[in-house]
Amino acid sequence: MHVVIFYSQRRLNTPDYDIWAVKMGAEVERQSGFCHAHSFRNADGFGVTLSYWVSIDSIRQWGRHADHLKAQAYGRGEGYVRYRIEIAEITSTREFEAEPRVEC
Repeated sequence: MHVVIFYSQRRLNTPDYDIWAVKMGAEVERQSGFCHAHSFRNADGFGVTLSYWVSIDSIRQWGRHADHLKAQAYGRGEGYVRYRIEIAEITSTREFEAEPRVEC
């Protein structure tokens, strides 16, 4: 399992951004090797997206996807002030979930 960590500073007042985000969100879910993703963005436009993949090859295929290439060009031209991408292999996972509390 691998994770792509995408840090970005969005340009404000870019109405096409949301259109691209929805389109790419739907498209990535159809990609072979994609597992799931979580995104967070604050009011200043700084965001982090974590996307989880089965393999490096599946990440590379997504990076070369035709619509994703168009989205990348939009991001560099209009969508983002800056971004950084990190890719890491997940070698271990631990999880805890508390039992729901019953409130009286």
